[in-house]
Amino acid sequence: MDETQKRLTVVETMQAETKIILQGLATQTEMRNGFEKVNVALEKIVGRLLALEAVMPHMATKADIGNLQASMIKWVVGTGLGCMTLAVAIAKLLA
Repeated sequence: MDETQKRLTVVETMQAETKIILQGLATQTEMRNGFEKVNVALEKIVGRLLALEAVMPHMATKADIGNLQASMIKWVVGTGLGCMTLAVAIAKLLA
C-alpha cells in the first residue's frame, strides 16, 4: 500500500505540472490567429517593399548629388562674379 501511495503521489504531481505547462501553451485557434496577423503584416511589408523598388531607379545616387553640388558651386560663383562685374560697370557709368 505504501508503494502504491508513492506512485499515486508522483502521478498526481506530474499531472499538476503538466496542467501548468499546458496552460502556458497557445491553443490551435490562438496559433491560427497569430499566423493570420503575421501574414497580414508580411503583406503590408511586401507592399511597402514593392513601392520602394518602384521608386529606387528614380532616386539620386551619391555620385549624382556630388555632381549636383559641384554644378551648384559653379553657378553660385559665376553668378557672383557676374553681379560684381555688373556693379562695377554701373559704378563706372555713373561716375
